Amino acid sequence: MRYLLPVLILFFFWDISLAQLKAELDTIDVSASRITTSISESGKNVSVITQSDIQDMPVSSVDELLRSLPGININARAGFGVQSDVGVRGSTFSQVMFLLDNTPLNDPLTAHFNTNIPVALSEIA
Repeated sequence: MRYLLPVLILFFFWDISLAQLKAELDTIDVSASRITTSISESGKNVSVITQSDIQDMPVSSVDELLRSLPGININARAGFGVQSDVGVRGSTFSQVMFLLDNTPLNDPLTAHFNTNIPVALSEIA
């Protein structure tokens, strides 16, 4: 009987302790070089896609989104978008690198890309 009240109190607060807090994610900057410059000063052909553009496009994956951009050529090498060759403006797939959280998405042995990217389009801002 002596332990009944502390155990009941513990179970009362059990759900509260397992609740997750909402986490704010940092803004991700995408750059074509290691030096941050404005688009007008870069002298490069740049395509900017906003979140509203993504919502208006009839795409369901990052792979399909990249296919809609000018100058990007994606050749599927395996089924279901598992492995592809991505070329940008005439380059070969071995000259292109995509990073997700500083982790290369290309295979270190073959340089082919894992285009089954585990990111929902709603998470891209």
